[in-house]
Amino acid sequence: MTRAARAGSGPAEWQAEWQALLGTLPPWEARQAEALRAAVDRGFPGARQVYKAGWRAVTFADAAVGFVCGVFVRPGGPSLYFENGAALHDPDGLFTRRMTRTAAADFPRGTRIAVRKIASMIGRSVLLASVGNSR
Repeated sequence: MTRAARAGSGPAEWQAEWQALLGTLPPWEARQAEALRAAVDRGFPGARQVYKAGWRAVTFADAAVGFVCGVFVRPGGPSLYFENGAALHDPDGLFTRRMTRTAAADFPRGTRIAVRKIASMIGRSVLLASVGNSR
């Protein structure tokens, strides 16, 4: 099931489902996943957040360019995936994995969540996607 809400719109059904998922995790992992989701929310104001139960994730989309990134719950700590992340410049060393098209930053126990670095990467990702959409 998918639930969507505008960022900052207050409690929504998808948030209850996200909290239910977090309730199945070890406490440190739940705190880390929610802290990462909140950091992306702060760094990506106005994004449309969608809970994807099958993916165990909250995805973030821009109205103009679509899906940009998502916070995924994984064993050992959450990950932040960026669509088209493989093409993004990463001067802060945020990414821990690069795939053919995407890139991810993993946040295991004890990893600091750098809101400014995340916001900067989101900005680069939206810019890259908007350039790609204008072609």
